[in-house]
Amino acid sequence: MPSMIVLNAKRTRKLPGVRSPKPVEARARRAIDSLMAPMLADVAARLAGLDSMTRIADVILALREAQEVWERAFSWKAEGLAGRWALDVDVIAKEKLGRAVGKALGIDMAMILDAPDVAVSVRLASMEAAQLIRTIPTDYIGRISRAVYQSMRQQPFPEGRTLAEEIRLIGGFAEERARVIARDQTSKMNTNINQIRQTALGIQEYIWRTSEDSRVVGAPGGKYPQGNAMHGNHYVRNGKIFRWDEPPDDGHPGWPLQCRCVALGIVDRSQLREVAQVGKWSGPQTGWRLV
Repeated sequence: MPSMIVLNAKRTRKLPGVRSPKPVEARARRAIDSLMAPMLADVAARLAGLDSMTRIADVILALREAQEVWERAFSWKAEGLAGRWALDVDVIAKEKLGRAVGKALGIDMAMILDAPDVAVSVRLASMEAAQLIRTIPTDYIGRISRAVYQSMRQQPFPEGRTLAEEIRLIGGFAEERARVIARDQTSKMNTNINQIRQTALGIQEYIWRTSEDSRVVGAPGGKYPQGNAMHGNHYVRNGKIFRWDEPPDDGHPGWPLQCRCVALGIVDRSQLREVAQVGKWSGPQTGWRLV
């Protein structure tokens, strides 16, 4: 359960939040777009011959072949793309946290921040991102196939759209999904990596900080005044203390979909000074201990 802020000014200090790195998100988005562009062009070329295909089976077969081709292409490239993506997030997260802790204590924390569990977290994050990338052609071409089938069965589209308009709409959905994947996965990677590093340093608690604007979920009179199971009411969490080992139902700051919140780690200066002098890794629960 969260608590109100009660800090000992002599022993504790509040770290600045390590925000999700926008340059990495932008690079990930461009990389995903570069995968999608030839797929969109290929599907458009296949659909150009739609009028000459008199049987539904011919159309569906052409799209099924396209789906198989692009699922293989995305699967082959996704792992490398996601691996570089997660490593980029890690490099920036380490630099920002190290700078913040170093400023708080006046010492170099670079070596301490190389906790072994971070490598595992980076690998798991890249696997999750790769899996999402692999689903893009399945989702996109599957939607196109259903739209073509619906048109050939002479079933109307919503708002009187034509098949061409429906296909353009589906393309827009695919591009928006790529944007969401880039933003959401970058944020999740950043949150998870920072959690591991902070707990390794003995930082067990953080202050929840929202963006404090009208887009914060739960803000009265804002754009999203009601929370839900996927994204809780973050407005009421602003300024409260949470523990890393007791996440809210929808996760820590930056974990829920489209969350822009950050965690301001609460540093126990005396404990971190001991860790900085000499330490030994003893696992994610106990972090570093003196030897």
